[in-house]
Amino acid sequence: MERKGLVFWFTGRTSSGKTTIINAISPMLKQKWKVEILDGDELRSWLSPKEGFTKEGREQHIRKVIRIASSMCLLIMFLYYRAL
Repeated sequence: MERKGLVFWFTGRTSSGKTTIINAISPMLKQKWKVEILDGDELRSWLSPKEGFTKEGREQHIRKVIRIASSMCLLIMFLYYRAL
């Protein structure tokens, strides 16, 4: 059975409810898929604790997040094809 991957990337202003929404729908998603939640506030606290909220600081942080998400996708693809 082929399983397709999905990515949900919630963007929005601070305190706009992104984490609340994903926490509300993740139990439903977990019934069908493997779910990993990358919360921006949690990631920032350990990934970019010294980066500020300037334009440059936010851009540097998002580049780090994109690298991590891309690496996760590549790892999942590698493990999937290795299992075949």
